[in-house]
Amino acid sequence: MRAKLPVTVAEVGDVEAWQVATIGVAVVAGDSTRCAEILSAATQMARGAPDAILADVRTEIVSFGHGGSGVQGGIERLLDGDEP
Repeated sequence: MRAKLPVTVAEVGDVEAWQVATIGVAVVAGDSTRCAEILSAATQMARGAPDAILADVRTEIVSFGHGGSGVQGGIERLLDGDEP
């Protein structure tokens, strides 16, 4: 998946359960539509895996607003003069 899509992939579930894998896929993009497209392509790729069954998909897209205006804390707080 990583070779074909701009994503990060990791096993996030119980790594000792050898018959079941919970895989997390993350993507960062400039707009939520692009994130949704990439995640949809990743889902289709997982559905097409010949030796696996895709049992469930959960998707969450977190938007930080235009230009990151929705990010609170961190360097943004320091730049605004609101030191902790």
